[in-house]
Amino acid sequence: MTEMINEAGELNPIEITDIKYFDQENNKILRVNILIFGPETTISDRATNQFITKIKRISNPPLIEFSSRPLEDSLSDVIVDIGPIFIMSKEKADIVREYAEVNNLLISHIFAHQTNEVLQNIFEKADDEFMEMIEQFIEERPTGFFTNFRNIMLFELFLNEQMPTLFSPIQLSNEETRKVFENSETTYIKKNQKHVSMFFKSDFLLFEKLLKELSDDVDIFSAYTFLFNIVVQFFALKWQEEYGADFEDVDNMELQPLIERFFDLESIDHNDPDTQGRFFYFLHHNKKFNGEENLFDHMAQFNDLLVDQGRNIEFKNFKHRLKKRKDINAGKYSIDDVDLMNGQEFENFIGFLFSKKGFDIEITKTTGDQGIDVIARKNGKNVGIQAKCYSGTVGNGAVQEALAGKAFYGLDNVVVVTNNFFTESAKQLAQASSVVLWDRNILKAKILEAF
Repeated sequence: MTEMINEAGELNPIEITDIKYFDQENNKILRVNILIFGPETTISDRATNQFITKIKRISNPPLIEFSSRPLEDSLSDVIVDIGPIFIMSKEKADIVREYAEVNNLLISHIFAHQTNEVLQNIFEKADDEFMEMIEQFIEERPTGFFTNFRNIMLFELFLNEQMPTLFSPIQLSNEETRKVFENSETTYIKKNQKHVSMFFKSDFLLFEKLLKELSDDVDIFSAYTFLFNIVVQFFALKWQEEYGADFEDVDNMELQPLIERFFDLESIDHNDPDTQGRFFYFLHHNKKFNGEENLFDHMAQFNDLLVDQGRNIEFKNFKHRLKKRKDINAGKYSIDDVDLMNGQEFENFIGFLFSKKGFDIEITKTTGDQGIDVIARKNGKNVGIQAKCYSGTVGNGAVQEALAGKAFYGLDNVVVVTNNFFTESAKQLAQASSVVLWDRNILKAKILEAF
């Protein structure tokens, strides 16, 4: 590695000789030498040293090592149109990879220094009115736009396409990128990459122009980095406003107990990507992740903790279900009992269920309840609950009624609970309007936890 950098701390060019290069345009393999300097690679004919072509990026080239079969016989195994393809020994491939890593490291250091200077300049000049405009820009985005981890992954992929020789501010690791394209995330990318691309090519350009009023040196990466600094703080404070009473001791708590506390909250949908994202920003803002990994690594760690805790709760409920209780009242209720209840009995039961979690309960009047059957109060927050004991699926109407009740009673959150399931349309409306849905499976788990 030391030979790659000169005394001035700059990269030296390196030459790799006697390798093979697949010429996609002419569909043939050439024996070549390559000269790599920074992100550029010059390819020359090995025998005549005559210039063939120059490639502007080789930071992460697709490298294929020698095959035991004659190379010409294995051409059908080579996937073309994915960038330059070289065939070389493992030793030479390792040299190229190491050079690319050193090159990217130097570029990223320079880039980070320049970006930090731009960010410092913006923060020094931004007044309260300007920051309010930035927050308004964030609030105008659809629910989950900045909090859904898969959206952030799409931001990363877009930015890497714009300037691939630079690390992006959050930076998807090569391993994470590989996983993305090997699993079901690919479907999500195909479905949603258009709206992300449109965002960067429309509203984000205007946002970048807005920042240029404070600093002429702003570019797409410094603008994105600035935006995400504000995004993290914005949603962290939003979470603090809504659920701060449940996390008053956050400074003295480790990450795992905070995850457990998250699952104890009754008025949220623990599986909702937007809710998870806002809680993640709260944890990140309060420096609950150790190490120097980038934000996306912390997201991966956070996701793993959520999955583990969900499985722990599921196993705990499973044990409780099988365990014999000495207290004959402990297992009094089951989802089957709920199915036999009428509407009023179900409302009373849901109120009782929330009271077991420490809420103060008020059952609204049976007629003219304005869409809310139970109001649950805890830590200064008022949660409205609509109870639907149905023999069929619950549709949009229940969500709309809950939203109307939220406005009528001045509630902080609303939950629709059913012993059945919700239509896809109801789920979409609930996600867009921050209404929490408890379907049969969630209700069953809550009953097990309580009894």
